[in-house]
Amino acid sequence: MLPQAAEFLAEADELSAILKPISDADYERPTAFKDYTINDVLRHLHQGDYMAALSIADLEAFKRWY
Repeated sequence: MLPQAAEFLAEADELSAILKPISDADYERPTAFKDYTINDVLRHLHQGDYMAALSIADLEAFKRWY
């Protein structure tokens, strides 16, 4: 396994453990960071992960985003 893939998996596992005890309602509560909700932060993380994967899998599609 590539080191980056192993690091990504470890990061995803840690995030999952942090999010497990959170109730559904709490995902929409504002946080101390710019009133972002937990869902806002997760969407941001997901978009970054998606863009990284896209840059590897389909460079032309990735370039169209910019």
